[in-house]
Amino acid sequence: MAKKVYDKSFEEWLCKRGPIGVGRLLKISPSTVSAWLNSYALPSASKMKLIKRVTKGKIGYDQIIEGSISPLR
Repeated sequence: MAKKVYDKSFEEWLCKRGPIGVGRLLKISPSTVSAWLNSYALPSASKMKLIKRVTKGKIGYDQIIEGSISPLR
């Protein structure tokens, strides 16, 4: 059976792990993660670099920026 390979978007990654999980992983508050998820803020450059590293390159800078500035809902 072949291993399933797929790329997640930044938003999907945040939703799947949840604000608490991402907060613990990146050592930030869950409210900061919620701000990213709701397009109120962008991760800092150092957090973008850390996200790219912990996702083993599956979530890159472009995906983070595009996912964080999606149109208001």
